[in-house]
Formats: sequence, C-alpha cells, structure tokens
Amino acid sequence: YVTDLPVIAAVPHTSADKLPKGVNPALLTSEHPASTTADEYRRIITRVIYPPEGSAELNTVLVASPSRGDGKTSLACNLAASLAMANRRVLLVDISARRPSVEKAFGLPKGPGLSEIFAGEASANEVIRETRLHNLFVLGPGNAGDQVIGRLASRDVVEFLENAERAFEHVIIDTPPSLLMSDAKLLAPVVDGVILVVGSDVSSIGMVRRCVGEMRQIGANIVGIALNGIRPERGGYLRDNLSKYYAYSSDDGDGRYVQPDNGRDVSTQDEEEEPASILLIDDDNPFEPPEEDRTRSDRA
Repeated sequence: YVTDLPVIAAVPHTSADKLPKGVNPALLTSEHPASTTADEYRRIITRVIYPPEGSAELNTVLVASPSRGDGKTSLACNLAASLAMANRRVLLVDISARRPSVEKAFGLPKGPGLSEIFAGEASANEVIRETRLHNLFVLGPGNAGDQVIGRLASRDVVEFLENAERAFEHVIIDTPPSLLMSDAKLLAPVVDGVILVVGSDVSSIGMVRRCVGEMRQIGANIVGIALNGIRPERGGYLRDNLSKYYAYSSDDGDGRYVQPDNGRDVSTQDEEEEPASILLIDDDNPFEPPEEDRTRSDRA
C-alpha cells in the first residue's frame, strides 16, 4: 500500500517458524535449509540471478533498511549464503564502520578490511577472509572506520567494486540504516540493485515511504522489498501456509519437520511452548581466484 515495489520475500518471525533455540541467524540458510524462513531467503536470489526481462543479472547488490532493527544484516548474510550454496562465488562486504556485524555473525574476529585497502596499507588479497561456507568470503570495514566513512563517495569505492566484480560473481553489501546514516545512499547509485528490508513493527509506513523516495531521488534501482519478522494473525494465512509447507516437505507427509542436526520436531510443538529466540542482527581469499576457480561454473 505504500509503494509500487514488489514484496520479494515475506520472512516469518522466529516464533512463527519455531526454529531450534540457539540458531545463528546469519547461518540459518546453510544450517537449516529445510525451514520456511530459509526458503523465503532463497526466493530473493531469483530476483538477483533471474531479473525481469531486459535486465542484466545483478552482480553488486546493496542491502538497505530504513531503521535499526529491521533485520538487514541477517538478510544480507543469508542472501550471500544462498548464492554461495548455488555454487556462485560471493563476497559479502560490511561497510557499517560504526557498528560492524558481518564478521561477528560468521564467528570471525574483527580484522583489517576496507579502511586498510583505502589507506594503501593492505591489498584486497590480504584482507578478504574465507568463511566456513564454500564459495562465501567476507570483508569488514577494517580497524579505521573513518577511512571508510570518508571514502564512500570517492573513486576508490568504484574501483574496488569493479575489481571485486571481476573476481566474484556476486558482491553483497551490508549497510547502516538508510534514514540514520548516509552510507547506503552514497553507494546505491553505483551498484546494480538495492534490496530494501523492512521489519514488521519496526519501520513505520512513513519511514518506508521516505526511504524509498530518497533512494529513487538518487537513481537507485530498488529490486524490491523484503518484509521481515512477520507474525501470524487471527484469520490470516501465515500459520496455515507454514503448516502446509512442512506437511509438503516432510518425508511422511504428516507435517512433522525434524531438524537433521538434533532431531527436534518443530512443526507440531504445542502452541504455548516458549518460542525460540533469534536476535535480528542489525546494526582468506584473494580477489584473483585460484587456478581451479578461474573458469566460472555454467549458469543454470
């Protein structure tokens, strides 16, 4: 009702999907691929690798949100993981110099990153790090955040993105909240597409309208909106859809969803059980691929 943009994903609230307690939100797609939440994240990659007719595949994607708490970093991590699991070489870049989250999400200590590249203290080959997930690499803002903040509108960023596109099939960029910081708006015009993450009961209608308006004023290509943290409502269809999803995907067709790692049945739990809790995070590999990876895999 607020924009003419398509809703490219409707990610349920954790309590609705009833995922196991202690799940890492950044690794949900890789660790619990059979969950309906992971399936919603995978829906987004269809807009990245199969864009509308007449449009090119999106190689650089910026993930933005109106405010803090929308679940933007969780979505950026899972989008990158989904693409990596589809056998695509992916670089996930965190430009949130004030509140970096990506490295921590993947269990990596804070280290040198973009600021060291921009200052000429290190090359991309030295600071890009490998994650536990095959094909997925991360790059944080580095130890001198001011270097990143001050260079986002410079030619250094454009040159960095051009080099990254030559080494990776996709570059996913996590950003600070768009209405609080200018970072996302500085980069939006130079990437292939922008995904706007809106948290249910987090960003207001006015905030969404303003964020979309500002992005369009600078010529950003907004791919669509990912609605995050949706809760079932009386008379709504979410709860019914969740039941049908797990009934269809289960081996015996009775709607039981058993996690492969711990065998916990999460589809037939009592409604009064305390739901699992996931905090929505919001706020080594060279650019030159090794010999065996230099030929890109055939695309579907």
